[in-house]
Amino acid sequence: MCLDTNESSAASFATQAIGSSLIVRSASVTDLENMLDIGLSAMPMDPQWNWRFPYRLQFPEDTRRFTRQKYREFLEDKTGRWQVMVADIKLENDKAPVTVAMAIWDMGSINRRASQRRRRSKVDARPNRSDNSIRRDGDPKRMQAWTVITAKSKAEVFDGVFGSCQLHLQILATDPKYQGRGAGRALCDWGIQLAARVSMPLTVFASPMGYNLYHKIGFIPVVNVQIRVPGGDDGGVMLKAMTYIPQSVANAMKMEANTRRAVINK
Repeated sequence: MCLDTNESSAASFATQAIGSSLIVRSASVTDLENMLDIGLSAMPMDPQWNWRFPYRLQFPEDTRRFTRQKYREFLEDKTGRWQVMVADIKLENDKAPVTVAMAIWDMGSINRRASQRRRRSKVDARPNRSDNSIRRDGDPKRMQAWTVITAKSKAEVFDGVFGSCQLHLQILATDPKYQGRGAGRALCDWGIQLAARVSMPLTVFASPMGYNLYHKIGFIPVVNVQIRVPGGDDGGVMLKAMTYIPQSVANAMKMEANTRRAVINK
């Protein structure tokens, strides 16, 4: 079900023109500031962002600093784990396209060599815990609960079924000024087409902000994930674990199930 592809699979799939005005392309470090502006304008629309970082308005410099640090880690990753994509829109009166949306994908075992490099690498792609503990814009207990529960849920809900044979959408964000123009959908479609090509499912933890888009595209809700501080006095936030199963994967899963039934019935 999970095909072994060469390392250029994602790279050769990285630029797509969507109509005459929208382009999806692989991002580089030169896109960092645009990505930062997109993230900081879009993320406050998501309940989990305000829940994790309730003091972001008092300490905007911390929010910007740590978000930049996280995005830079994604962009400079050398292990092959992360693929950062952006969507550019060509506006009628502008000479240069405007970067309006971004998607960050965990590529799983998209190719064997990248997986081997990840095992050898000592680089931890997660934010540094000691750095996060001193950021003034966030609630340490809520940030910790988010990290622990999302990791545990991914391991149980997605990894337990698909292992590393999945493309996981870590972040999707569109500049609010350009929402509704198809940029977020185009970034998801890039992942859907790649998933079909390499016969891997897509997985995502959908927030209320993104659920309708994912559902419209064809993602199926699996289970609700409640994130809250143990013993805390607030309700926390709710995510929906969702999957998109390409037809090739669905067929393979069906064949595997039929084979198992045949063996049992012998």
